[in-house]
Amino acid sequence: MSTKPTFAKTTPNGARRAGVANDGQKLARLCARSSSFSSSQSKCRGKRCTSGTCCTKASSSSKDEASSTNVRYEGIALPTLLNNIPHTREIRRFFYDDATESVLRAIKDDRNVRMKVFTEFPEMNVEGDVFRAGTLLEMVRTMATELARMERKDGSGGKQRVKLCVQGSMGTGVFQGLPLALSGISRLIDLMDWEEDVAERISNGAIGKDHAKDDEDVFILICPQNIVGYSILPYMEEMMEVAGNRPMILLNPKLGDIQSAGNVMSIRGRQGRMEFANSWEEIYHFRLLYRKPFFFPIYGALRKSYSSAEEDDTWELYKRFGKMDDEYYQLMEVYKKEPNPDQMTKVIWGKR
Repeated sequence: MSTKPTFAKTTPNGARRAGVANDGQKLARLCARSSSFSSSQSKCRGKRCTSGTCCTKASSSSKDEASSTNVRYEGIALPTLLNNIPHTREIRRFFYDDATESVLRAIKDDRNVRMKVFTEFPEMNVEGDVFRAGTLLEMVRTMATELARMERKDGSGGKQRVKLCVQGSMGTGVFQGLPLALSGISRLIDLMDWEEDVAERISNGAIGKDHAKDDEDVFILICPQNIVGYSILPYMEEMMEVAGNRPMILLNPKLGDIQSAGNVMSIRGRQGRMEFANSWEEIYHFRLLYRKPFFFPIYGALRKSYSSAEEDDTWELYKRFGKMDDEYYQLMEVYKKEPNPDQMTKVIWGKR
C-alpha cells in the first residue's frame, strides 16, 4: 500500500501556525504585480504552454477567487521541467529576477537591515548532486549589479557600493575546513567580469568585523554555514555590530547546529544561537516540495516574496499537475504565515 508523503520542514520557522489570507484587495494587488514578469512567461498563462518553460494555469476552483472583488488570483508563472538538468537560461533568469526584485523592494522600503533570501531550485540545492556553482554566482551577479545601480540613501546622489562576503576556512591545522559548496567561490568572484557602470562599486571580502569597516552600503553574505566543530555565527555577530544600520543580506544560509566531538554547538548557548539566526527577516523564499529524502518527483512549490511596506507578505502554495509537456503549477492556497508540513500535505493531497 502506498503512503502519502509528508513534506519535511526545511526552514526554522516551519512549525508556525498558518492562516489563510482571504483579503480580496490584497490578492488583486498580488495578481497585478505578477504581470510584471516577462511576456514569454505570462503569455501562456491559462493554456498549454509552447515555450518550454511553461506557466501557472488558472484555477477552476472557486477557492482561488477573492471573496470581495471576485478576482481570480492565478499566482505567478512558475517554470516547469525543473528536474531537467541543466536548467535553461530562461528558468535560471526567472529565479534570479524573482529573488532580486524582492530584495530591491525591501531595500527601497527600509524594511529591515538584516534580511535573508532562500532559493532552492535544483541547481541551487547544495544537498543535491546537481548543485551548480555557476548558477550561484550568476544569482549573486544579478543581485549585486541591481543593488549597485540603486542610489545611496545619504542623499549624495551617488550609487550604492556592494560587498560580496564569502566565509573563509575555519579551524586550525589539519582541522581547518570550508563547506564544500563554497570551495573556490571567493576565487571565482575575484575573476568575475562586471558591467562597466558597476565594476568599481562591487568588491569581494570575507565574513567578519574586519570586512565591514569599508565604505560599503550593502553586504551580501553568500551561503554562510556552520561546519563540524566551528560556528560561523560569532563572525556574523561581530560583522553585524560594525556594519550598524547598513543592510546585510544572507543568501541561502544554513545556520543550524552541527554537533561535534569537541562539544561545539551543544546544548549550552543553543537558545541564543537560534534567536540570532531567526532575527534575520526572510524576504524571499522558494523551495520545491518532495517526499524526503528523495528529490523526485516534484509535488509542488512554496514561495514567498516581499511585497511592500504597506502589505503583509504572503506564502503561496502551488501544486504540480501533469507530466512533461503537460506539466503546470496551480496555486492552491495563500497563507499569512509559513504553512507547516501537515498543512501542505493536506492541500497537496486534497484532504481539506
